[in-house]
Amino acid sequence: MSCQQSVAQFLTDWLGIHSPGLSPSTVAGYNRTIRLHILPVCGAVPLGDLTPLDILKCLAPPRAAGHLRAAQLVLVTIRAALSDAVRLGLIDRSPADLVALPAHHARRLGYWGVDQMRAFLAAAQDDPLRPAWLLALCCGLRRGELLGLRWADVDFDQHLIHIRNQRVRVNGMTYDRPPKSEAGRRDLAISPPLEEALRALRKQQRQLSPYVLTRDGQPLTADALRYAFRRACAAAGVPEIPLHGLRHSMASAAIDAGCELRVLQALLGHAHLSTTADIYVHPSAAVRSAALASVARLVVQ
Repeated sequence: MSCQQSVAQFLTDWLGIHSPGLSPSTVAGYNRTIRLHILPVCGAVPLGDLTPLDILKCLAPPRAAGHLRAAQLVLVTIRAALSDAVRLGLIDRSPADLVALPAHHARRLGYWGVDQMRAFLAAAQDDPLRPAWLLALCCGLRRGELLGLRWADVDFDQHLIHIRNQRVRVNGMTYDRPPKSEAGRRDLAISPPLEEALRALRKQQRQLSPYVLTRDGQPLTADALRYAFRRACAAAGVPEIPLHGLRHSMASAAIDAGCELRVLQALLGHAHLSTTADIYVHPSAAVRSAALASVARLVVQ
């Protein structure tokens, strides 16, 4: 079988069919990968004539530039599209199955130890965005979950926050959307310090807004949150880490406090335990030393 439809036309049709069921950020990612890395190399090739060598040529530029994660995404995108082409009977087999996934080891984000977390929060005592920092450091919320948290999701009577919404920016547009997975929909207990901060913020908001984090009555933007965090780090004299590093800091503190991995998975809203274990678990040196001491006491007579 040799389908003469071009790779470019097939990918355009494929993405158009799948887009309604995908998040805007996922669609934007597919579009970017297809436009930058696939179409310039083999867009004009008939789908039925596509070879593993063509696919390797698509991977070559990001690989040469050291962008191994981008190379991985190119192959993942091609594999997904060609698997559908096989199911639709357009091709007999996928040439992408013969191409190995480029190795990529994710760089661990910077994160804080407990002492740095305490120093940051102490310095941010009068910071208008202290509730945001508490939500990130005590509950492990993602940036989109912070920005998308609504007062309707804050249950002061039950002392819970309901994670049901995110605000994400894609191609210059901001969207509200539910969490990606069912695991992302979760209820988190509000600690007394966080509840105090949220109640104070609710009273201070002059203009009624459905969102918890606002500026001049409008939902806080991702850029405004990032810049505010950078200033807060400088004021506290702590190392500046990525905003997402606050989530990693929370996970590290939870592990040091004895939180079980399955419980931490639920708190962070991960669909897969491997994500929690492989990326977010950073036991401190003291905890690792204590674990080794426990082993020694057990095995050495």
